[in-house]
Amino acid sequence: MVGAVIVALFLYFRSRLWNSKLVRGDYGVAATYWLFAFLGSFLVVGLAYLYIAYKVGSMESAGSDNGLLGLMSIMGALSAPATAAVVVLLYQVIAIVSVWRATAQKHVSFWGRWLTRYAICFNVFVAVLVVSFCLVGLGLGLILYFAVRHFVLKRKTPATELQDEIAKLASATPVEKADGGSVEIVLGDLSSGEPMLEQYVQCLNSTGSLAERIHVVPNISPERLRAAIRARHFAAALGKQKALLLIDDSRGFTGKEGLLVTDQNFDFKPVSGKASSYGYRLGFDGFEIKGASIFRMGEECISFRNVDAESVEKVFMLLNSYFSDHRSWCERMANEGDRDAQFNMSMYAKDKTEALEWLRMAAERGHAIAQGNLGAELAGSNLEDSYYWLSRAAEQGNEVSIQRLSSTRYDIFR
Repeated sequence: MVGAVIVALFLYFRSRLWNSKLVRGDYGVAATYWLFAFLGSFLVVGLAYLYIAYKVGSMESAGSDNGLLGLMSIMGALSAPATAAVVVLLYQVIAIVSVWRATAQKHVSFWGRWLTRYAICFNVFVAVLVVSFCLVGLGLGLILYFAVRHFVLKRKTPATELQDEIAKLASATPVEKADGGSVEIVLGDLSSGEPMLEQYVQCLNSTGSLAERIHVVPNISPERLRAAIRARHFAAALGKQKALLLIDDSRGFTGKEGLLVTDQNFDFKPVSGKASSYGYRLGFDGFEIKGASIFRMGEECISFRNVDAESVEKVFMLLNSYFSDHRSWCERMANEGDRDAQFNMSMYAKDKTEALEWLRMAAERGHAIAQGNLGAELAGSNLEDSYYWLSRAAEQGNEVSIQRLSSTRYDIFR
């Protein structure tokens, strides 16, 4: 659009100056062309530079460029110079044709004609250079981007990704709250193997009065844990599950309200209402944070009253980082043939078709639960295959599969 406006202005003023007595037979033609040609080129390329600076700033403020929108932003920034080069080239072509024809008139002096055409040749050279450099730069930029994305980003371990993400929060000076408490993220020694939630929550460090509310394994008071379990009727936590994090949102520091995290579940107990639990070991994408309120798939889990919004955000940013890293790790290991990771990916799958593909991979490698789940999924479409996989799971002692095989529908295969 800018290039078109400049071309129109050039043609209009060139015509006006050409027909005036001021420039007849002198160097006004050349001066007019030089002025508008370079003005147009510099303005278009300058706007392209400003656009790139804006896109880079936007991407840095967004914090992530791994998604589709981030990729589109990068492509837009890379293509801006090439787009500007094409506009400059079209502008030069229009101006060159116009001036060349105009200088053929008899009243134009010899030197005016050839100086103008010399300017034309010079600007053609400039336009070719602009196009060449921009197209080469675009190509090299794309090659570099995809090379870095493929060879560097994919090799980054989840632990490294987490440290990169929370380093910004950890490097910031903790803001002291009105009650004298703050939450810091202290980078711990995260293993490069399978991400474990226990390692992530141990990066949390609370000070002041918040130290009375946010407790991390192993520093969780048994008394508060028992009170939390009784208030939630969360009997499973008394069994094999290990308590990893307790956020006490109650007024009297009893642990009855707030959040209880074990090695398998998140359990929320609002100030009013019943507790709600979410199993997170498989197929869990994370929480949405809105101030001091936490949502899971659009459903509000809890709205903290005695823990400030900034502290809530830091805690759940760390928890969501675990889910993201665990899924990335499972996908990488599943592609390398790990049957446990393949089973996990069946729970992360976006649709049934993808889930069945991962289940079949894990089942063929002898994963008992995957065999049972695959058999159950195939019961409605292929009863013979369903019986086969349920039988293989039952041979490994899978009780659910043994119970399903007792159905009379499988008698024809016994």
